[in-house]
Amino acid sequence: MISEEDDPNVKTRILENKGDPFVPRILVIGNEDLIVQLLERELGHLGYEIQTCDRSEKALKLFKNFYYALVFCDYNVQGKSTAMDLLHFCTENSQSTKMIIVCDAKDLENAPDTALDALIGGALDVLTKPLNLKKFKDILDKALFYNKETLAGITLYPPAGYKVIKEIGSGSICKVFLVEKEKVYYAMKVFGSKTFSIEKVKRFFREAKIISSISHPNIIKLVEYGLSEQGEIPYIIMEYLPGNTLDEYMKSTHIQTGQAVSIMRKIASALQIVHSYGVLHRDIKPQNVIITREDECKLIDFGVARVFDSELTMTNAMLGSPTYMAPESFDNINKIDERADIFSLGVISYEILAGKRPFAGAGLSGIKESIMKSKPEDPMKLNNKLPMMLRDIVGKMLEKLPDNRYGSVSEIIQELDRYEKTKYENNYKKSFIKEIFHKTWS
Repeated sequence: MISEEDDPNVKTRILENKGDPFVPRILVIGNEDLIVQLLERELGHLGYEIQTCDRSEKALKLFKNFYYALVFCDYNVQGKSTAMDLLHFCTENSQSTKMIIVCDAKDLENAPDTALDALIGGALDVLTKPLNLKKFKDILDKALFYNKETLAGITLYPPAGYKVIKEIGSGSICKVFLVEKEKVYYAMKVFGSKTFSIEKVKRFFREAKIISSISHPNIIKLVEYGLSEQGEIPYIIMEYLPGNTLDEYMKSTHIQTGQAVSIMRKIASALQIVHSYGVLHRDIKPQNVIITREDECKLIDFGVARVFDSELTMTNAMLGSPTYMAPESFDNINKIDERADIFSLGVISYEILAGKRPFAGAGLSGIKESIMKSKPEDPMKLNNKLPMMLRDIVGKMLEKLPDNRYGSVSEIIQELDRYEKTKYENNYKKSFIKEIFHKTWS
C-alpha cells in the first residue's frame, strides 16, 4: 500500500539543467548512478532536468507535485512502497508518463515472472543489470521520441515558454496538464492521439476562438491557442482554476437555497453571453462548472459547442452528456437551439435544489427513455424547504417540448431576479406560472 509518510533523511539531487529549462523532467528512483550518468550523456545536450531519490515515499510525493516524461525505478527500491506500487500509482494518475523497471539479472532468475508482471502492470520496459548500452539507447528512443507526434509529444515539447508540471484531467477527447510560465500556473488542454482528426481539430479550435472572443466573470479565460512546433499538436492555454467541479462540490457540500440560486444565475449569465455570440455550449453539466476557492462559478469546456449556422458537426453525431441532454438532442442535433442548453441548466438546477438528478436509467437507452417520457418527481417532495417559485422556474426549463420552455436565458435571469425580490413576501402562495406546471411533475 502506498504510504504518504516522508523520510526526513531523504535528499533529492537535481542535476544541472544544461539546455532549455522548459523540457520536462526525468526521475530515477533508487541508487542508479550509472543510469543517471548515461542520461546525462545521452540527453544533456537537450537540457532534460533529471531528478533522483532513493526511497519510494519521496518518489510518491514527487509524482504528486511534478510531471515526469520518463521514470526509471529500481525493482528493489527502499521504502514502504514497492516498485509495483509506484508503477500502479504512476499509471493510474499520469498515463503519459512512461516507467521503466530496473532489475538485477539475479532478480529475474529468482522470480522469472517479474518482467511479465511489470509489463502487464503498465511498465514501458524492463531493463536488466548489468546494463546493455544499446538496449538503454533503444529504450530512450522508444520512451522519448517514438511518440513525438502524439499526445505525449507536447509534454516533451510544450509551447515556447511553458513547462509541464503534471496531468490534472482526462476526457474522451482531450487531456489537461498543469503548466507553468514565468511563475504563473495555467491549464493546457491537448488532444489525445486516438482522437486526432481534422473534424475534431476544427471543433477544438472553434472552442478556442469562442472563448478568446468572450470576456465574462463566469466564463473561463483563454490565454492562447495554436499548434505546437514539434508534432503540430493542437493546444489551448487557459487560466488555471483551483477548486472543484460543481459535481465534486455537490458531493462535499450541502448547498443552501440562496447559494443554489446564485449558481443557477451565474451559469445562466454565462450562457446568456455565449448565446449572444450565436453559439450553443452543448455540454452543460456539473463537471463543466468550476466552483473556485473564492466561491466564484466558472463555465468551462466548449469542446462540443456548435455555432448555429455551422455545418461542421456530422448529422448523426451525438454530442454532450446524455444525463443532461434535452429530449430533442437525441433526435436531430442539427435542429436544436439555445433551449437545449436551457433544458440542461434545468437538470443541473433540479439536482442542486433537490439533491438528486431528475432523470435516471440503465445505460444510454434507459436515460434517453427517462428524459423523453418520464416526469421528474416534484422537487418539493425531496426538499420541503424549496420555494414554489423556484420549483416552477426549474419546471419550465425541464419541459419536454422546446416551445414550452423559456425562449431565452435572459427570461430565466429575469425570473430569478424576480424571485430574489419576492422571496420574503409572505403573501406569495401560488405559482406565478400557471398554465404549465400541473403536468411537469409526477
